[in-house]
Amino acid sequence: MLNVSQRAAVTAVVLLWGSLGCGVLPCSKDSTCPPATYCRLEADRGVCAQDCVMDSQCGEGRTCTGTGRCKAAPGMLELRITAPTNGQQLSPGDIMTVEGTVMLGTDVVVLEISGTDGLECAPVRPQVLELSPTGRRERATFRFPDVVVGQGGGRVAVKATAGLLEDQTENVYASGVTCPDCPAITLEEPVNGPLPPYALASPILGQVDGIPGTTTLFSESGNGVTFRIPLVLGASGVLSRRVVPVLPGASRVGLMFEGPTGTRTCYRHVTATAAATPLAAHLSWDGDTADLDLLVIPPLATPSRGACRTRATVAGCSAPTPERTAPGPEAILVDTLGEDGAWGVAVLGIPGVEGPVRAVVTLTVDGEVVEQLGPRTLDPRLPESWLVGRVLVTGGVRVVEVLDTVVAQLPGGPPDTW
Repeated sequence: MLNVSQRAAVTAVVLLWGSLGCGVLPCSKDSTCPPATYCRLEADRGVCAQDCVMDSQCGEGRTCTGTGRCKAAPGMLELRITAPTNGQQLSPGDIMTVEGTVMLGTDVVVLEISGTDGLECAPVRPQVLELSPTGRRERATFRFPDVVVGQGGGRVAVKATAGLLEDQTENVYASGVTCPDCPAITLEEPVNGPLPPYALASPILGQVDGIPGTTTLFSESGNGVTFRIPLVLGASGVLSRRVVPVLPGASRVGLMFEGPTGTRTCYRHVTATAAATPLAAHLSWDGDTADLDLLVIPPLATPSRGACRTRATVAGCSAPTPERTAPGPEAILVDTLGEDGAWGVAVLGIPGVEGPVRAVVTLTVDGEVVEQLGPRTLDPRLPESWLVGRVLVTGGVRVVEVLDTVVAQLPGGPPDTW
């Protein structure tokens, strides 16, 4: 049998569903919602929502607030976001600092930020903060800088953990849409997070709804280096899986559409890792079914179409990335450069029905990018090959020599004759 408080909670649920039963209520901030509800961003609008009506629905150490949200119980982390405030009007593209407070104690407090804009196109760049314990309960401030204001509103969420305690809260903001006549963009790949080891390229898969036209694949590294590869989509707007090159570290990757009155960009945050070997070559290309092969040829060796195509060490090369077929990427790591002479890097096409495609090769020495060449157009249907360059090794000193030449077929001699 229900006690008095439980009956009251059930009654509250019935009343709430009665008020929302004919459709969700739009909102801009908590104060515009019915009692015991709050304003939550869903898709491109704010709607009144309720996560709980009693503490038992929130789990141990958490309570149900008067606005229907689960929060840390009094005396716990007491996490709050003070900026942006709920319903605050902001301008798309501006840079804001997300600020708030959290209760410190005897454990390190780890704070993580997340969120997205109302178009599900611009996620918040992942950031993590650690606040040292003070040994006593006191409120501390936190700040996450360089957060981009998205279009169509947005939400920012902060999660705090300290020992076994955990709390999370979010605020929503309002913002306009800079290109209202631009089509909607759906981005299925990639997701926020790390890429496979040594890939130095990110998959792109999505759709541009409503308006056929030219869409651009892009990647932008943390230091501002940008790759742009134009695409022509059909009437369906569906984008078959493509690959865009990235540099080691953090990058934004996604799709861009330039409309009559502005630009709409949909992206995700990814991180890529370069191999810390003496020499590594990375290949990516934008074909759907076309297959390219990456070759690294040691001094005095003659290139062949079977070189470096297996996981086993072949001619001093190994391919650690899982995808060595369309659409890539591929990577070859050279673990030792003890032999003086010229090491050659080349790309060749595997015969198929698709072509031409655009390819990019990145060369790293001891984990640092020394050259990034392309996009270079290749046609796998032809026996042509891309001679990327040579790495000249003399007494342990490595010098990269760029060739960047497409030839009708693979050379018949070692790299020093290319």
